[in-house]
Amino acid sequence: MGITEIGGDRMKKIMYIIFITSFLSLSVNGALITRDGVISPISTASLYVPISSWTPVVDSTNKVSPTWHSWYKTKKNGGNPPYDKLAYCWSGFDTPSGFISRVENKTSPVPAGGYNTSQYSYPRPYIAGIDCSGFVLRCWGISTYTTYQQLIDYSLKIDKSKLKKGDLLRKSGHSVLYVSGTFPGKCDIYESQADPSTGAHFPGVVSHSRVLSEKDYTPYSIFPQFSSPDISYNKDTMNISVDIAVNARYGRVHKDSVKVRVDGKEINDFTFKSLGNGRYKVKSSKGFVLSRDHILEIRADNEELRNRYRDTESQLQIITIE
Repeated sequence: MGITEIGGDRMKKIMYIIFITSFLSLSVNGALITRDGVISPISTASLYVPISSWTPVVDSTNKVSPTWHSWYKTKKNGGNPPYDKLAYCWSGFDTPSGFISRVENKTSPVPAGGYNTSQYSYPRPYIAGIDCSGFVLRCWGISTYTTYQQLIDYSLKIDKSKLKKGDLLRKSGHSVLYVSGTFPGKCDIYESQADPSTGAHFPGVVSHSRVLSEKDYTPYSIFPQFSSPDISYNKDTMNISVDIAVNARYGRVHKDSVKVRVDGKEINDFTFKSLGNGRYKVKSSKGFVLSRDHILEIRADNEELRNRYRDTESQLQIITIE
């Protein structure tokens, strides 16, 4: 975004890097959640692919009708254990350790899931695994799962240009966790997949790349979203004012939690206003001296619920004065 003022015979180009950090609370575990915490080599998602080796005790159950026969068979029934994938199960919400505990339990073993568990209305108590929505909720640090609608309720629908790692891509009947790549197009993703034709033979949680269509998928984010800064320039004082909107889907951003720093120094020269519907405005009151590059850092906590979702965003602003 550029602002041009006539004030002399020379041109000055001043770059402003807007460095935005926020905190947004949500849900049940009381944890600090970052994008790296969701997606990285040591992230929550990576703990699901692969998991520790496991050997099933049983591979069928008649507690559902028709009788379930798992794709992950015991050696006795022609399988080739141990396995290292967390199986897919419609409505399932198992963690890696919880899954292994269930399928290897000698006293009351549960078979692993696989393809076509959706034929049952609620197989979670009788078949071990996790489904696509349950997997994303787990990666977001949410420990309760009753319906896929939670994903929509807890997140903001965002423009594809705002898509970052740890965000959700959702279509009717399926959810995936975005890592990187061009959307629409070929994306690196995590997903708990039910259809073996889209990946490995045994359905479950995978990390891979595939083409995703904008016609099918819509991006959402549980992380706070920010508008592009609205920058105004006062040619008499040589100051600028920065105006940024903050979006929070769930809960409230409290004024007392908002911190503003310029070049690492905390300042109190800003106003904070709720715009309703989860939108908030942070605005400098006097402006910042237009003499050199500045790093502006804004922090906001949503303290309505217990988790805090933190994001970092850098935006380059070029202001031209003539």
